[in-house]
Amino acid sequence: MKLSIAKSEISRLSCLIFVVTAFAVSTPAQNTDAKTFAAIPPAMQSRLIERLDLYVAYQRAKQYDQLYDLLSRSAIQKVFRGQSKAEFTKAYQKGDNERTSTRVVQFTPSATAKEQNADGGTTYLIYGKASLFEMGEFSRMRSIVIRADLQDGDWYFSAFGNVLNN
Repeated sequence: MKLSIAKSEISRLSCLIFVVTAFAVSTPAQNTDAKTFAAIPPAMQSRLIERLDLYVAYQRAKQYDQLYDLLSRSAIQKVFRGQSKAEFTKAYQKGDNERTSTRVVQFTPSATAKEQNADGGTTYLIYGKASLFEMGEFSRMRSIVIRADLQDGDWYFSAFGNVLNN
């Protein structure tokens, strides 16, 4: 009996170590292949990747106050209807508690595209596959797009959108 308990404890510990290791290995959010980021000027790619990693990490860790600081002015005004940081954080926390929120927990970019805004500015679209946590559960991998804008010399992002496949 004592030996079987030891084996089950070892098995449980091995499983826990595997899960923690798998999560730690899968946390880098980015594919840094040059072709993936071809639409982004080369001198700006590394900073975009760094900030995009933070965008995903803050969602995964529920660090909504820090996530807010990575949102573009356009996203704050149009998508989040001008919410303050406190209102945004409270809304996301409420969504988590009620199991109504959706967060990106892993993102692997596959392509980028450049698009002109109505105001003459440039927006970059980052396409890729994502694991989402939505309605209190992890979902299957899904194709999403994240808008990236240069504001005041740094990268800021939109909420993500689903990519509909034909």
